[in-house]
Amino acid sequence: RWMLDLSPFGKIPILIHKGKSIWESAVIHQYVEEVFGQGHPLRSHDAYEAAQERAWTWYCNTHLAQTMHAYLFKHDIGMGVARKHALLEALQFLEDNLKKIHAK
Repeated sequence: RWMLDLSPFGKIPILIHKGKSIWESAVIHQYVEEVFGQGHPLRSHDAYEAAQERAWTWYCNTHLAQTMHAYLFKHDIGMGVARKHALLEALQFLEDNLKKIHAK
């Protein structure tokens, strides 16, 4: 119950700052930049690069998070290997694309 008091959707991570809670990764990211990022932005000012950052944040918050949750918390008989494979594929996809981005 305490977690729902901090995050009404029951989502993590949760940032508590000045006695108030902020939840959801992308929202925390924006909050930290707005509060602490003066002169040191966390995201690109280039519109295309910022769009790419948002797209990868979406991928991690949706597909990757759901795949990880299924692997860690769903215990259907016989599905463990398939879920592990799906998680490894999702992580490899992310890693491969991040390498391409940083190689530019």
